[in-house]
Amino acid sequence: MNSLIFNVIKEFAISYALQDEFCMETYKQLSGVEATLENRIVCSAVINAAKSHEIKPIRGLSVAWVESRLTSQLVPTKSKCIGPMQIKTKYWCKGKNVDSCEPVTDGVKALRYYIKHFKPIRKAYCFYNDSRKPECKKDYMTKYVKKVVKAYGNIKKIAIKKKFKSLNIL
Repeated sequence: MNSLIFNVIKEFAISYALQDEFCMETYKQLSGVEATLENRIVCSAVINAAKSHEIKPIRGLSVAWVESRLTSQLVPTKSKCIGPMQIKTKYWCKGKNVDSCEPVTDGVKALRYYIKHFKPIRKAYCFYNDSRKPECKKDYMTKYVKKVVKAYGNIKKIAIKKKFKSLNIL
């Protein structure tokens, strides 16, 4: 029994370390500077929330990169958006306020909603950002969507490396 528990803990530690390495490499590649502890925590939180809510982690990471550069963003903006994925509290947080918000989880849930309801994926990204933009009614290729797609491509280059395949980021 003790060896089973030890092996489970060992596998968890290895997986966590690999995910942290992925987050550090991703941040460095996207920004050109070393990731802070905050960036690494946000990156891991987005990956874990995406997996638990059955969306591809790369999608959540791409949006979080464009919205906040993988920072926590716990102070609401003037438009009352919060978190690394910059969700509007009145639409996505329980109780419609900051105090009851779980910024990463609620952000991933919001993204999942748009992915499920709008195809192709660029339309989901466009509507996630702002469905009122005229480009969201035409080709779905706003400046925002182009940034998310670019981040996706850059993150994918890292995620396809053999050492990161087991993380299932894609």
